[in-house]
Amino acid sequence: MLLPLTALMEESIKPSIKENIKIVREQFEELSIETNGWQNKFNLVFASMCPAIFGWEMVEKALACASQFCYISTSAGPKEHSLIQELRPVVGIKEDLVQTSDMAYIIQLLNIYGYSFQTLITRETQTVMMSVDEAVKHTLGWFSFFGMPTDEQSLQKAETYLRRTYAGKRIPVQQGGRFGKVLVRIKNQHMY
Repeated sequence: MLLPLTALMEESIKPSIKENIKIVREQFEELSIETNGWQNKFNLVFASMCPAIFGWEMVEKALACASQFCYISTSAGPKEHSLIQELRPVVGIKEDLVQTSDMAYIIQLLNIYGYSFQTLITRETQTVMMSVDEAVKHTLGWFSFFGMPTDEQSLQKAETYLRRTYAGKRIPVQQGGRFGKVLVRIKNQHMY
């Protein structure tokens, strides 16, 4: 059985290059690059916002697959969500003061281990207009994602607040955060 995205990918491959593409249906964390013959195999390893690239061990695994370049992007600061910020005091949660940066961790280790790289940190946000019903529907998922309490009482407080505050209005929900991109030079470590 093909997963929907895998099936879409296979359908999208041009016939002229189909024989050069191999889709691997294993989790990156569990596959062996040695068994697959991937040591320094690819000119470019591209891991954009990839949940498999967590911790230095997985970064090293991605780097080991690259012969020339390895591109990694991930968060470079806290995730932003205007409605979560608004709902924190409603459910009795203080602002999360912990400010983490996966990208800072990666950059520090790349530097310590002597890699040459270029990096860019940006702040990306978007505003989505939602109805009250849409916002209420997404509250459980948002609360779970941001580590907020998902008990019945907290969700009820949030719903009551949303329905009272935004009755008959659309809610502007701004989401995003700071993101980092790093291009590691494996083969030629010079800039030019």
